[in-house]
Amino acid sequence: MNIFDENEIVQKDYFGFLDYKNRIDFDGGYINPLPDFDEIIKQVNAIKNINDDFVYPSIVWQPKENDEKIPNTERVDWKNSVPPTHEIFLNESKARKKFRSGKAALIIHLLGYLFGLRQQFYGWCFDGRLHVKRQHNIHIFDQTVSHFINHCQKRSELFTEKQKKLLTNLLYMHGRSPMYQWDWERFTIEYMVFDGLYKLLCSIIEKNYKSERHDKRIEFVCNHFEIAFNTEIVKEIVDLRNKLFHETLWSNSQPGTAVFGNAFYHSQNIRRLNQIIIPAILDYKNDYLKTFWWTMGSSSFTQPR
Repeated sequence: MNIFDENEIVQKDYFGFLDYKNRIDFDGGYINPLPDFDEIIKQVNAIKNINDDFVYPSIVWQPKENDEKIPNTERVDWKNSVPPTHEIFLNESKARKKFRSGKAALIIHLLGYLFGLRQQFYGWCFDGRLHVKRQHNIHIFDQTVSHFINHCQKRSELFTEKQKKLLTNLLYMHGRSPMYQWDWERFTIEYMVFDGLYKLLCSIIEKNYKSERHDKRIEFVCNHFEIAFNTEIVKEIVDLRNKLFHETLWSNSQPGTAVFGNAFYHSQNIRRLNQIIIPAILDYKNDYLKTFWWTMGSSSFTQPR
């Protein structure tokens, strides 16, 4: 049940891009699609690239006084913007800057995780290309969306401010990783996210962050949360990580060149592992946590039994 008195609202903000039309309720607040939601979705779909479902930054140039282009001034404007799709209401008394870096940020990036779409507050630009096709291959019921957000934001209240900031940043970077063009870039970001999740777990259970070697960290996290584990796949992922981080080698080759073997798939495997660890670290123990993260395909994301 949403414990919320609309007469006590003191903070309201806007964010997107989220292609979800239903209201989302949670204790202390709620999220609504904007009145022109359908038109915004139509506008964004009209400007996305039909081959990969990304919205790309514009080409800008330096104009003359008559608005003609000055030759050789064209460049990509890496700041990318789309209209907000939703408004968020919270019983919060914090200043706007802290509001956007605190609970509100955590909630919108949790939604970004759930739907596999980057989120940003109105007036803040995205950097680089923006995927507008969901990058989290799950089936989810409407009632589970509110249940998940409510559970996670309440669970996060047990975290220290440092832990909450780390979690928010990890969700942000996880949502950002699909923007990268190359598999080695996406792998790098997602491995950073995994290592941050490992560190967050260590701080929660009061374990020394450095007590596990990198080749044992994935095993430790999987064992702790009873997540499926594959020795061969993990060995390949850690080997890719070590050679990339310490030798600038991607699958024994130069990053940015064609590679053979499983390297391309492991950038997705480490992402899928992170997608399972995130609800686990927030104690949302549903059947999704039991799925095999090294296989492709869709899964159901339900409420815990």
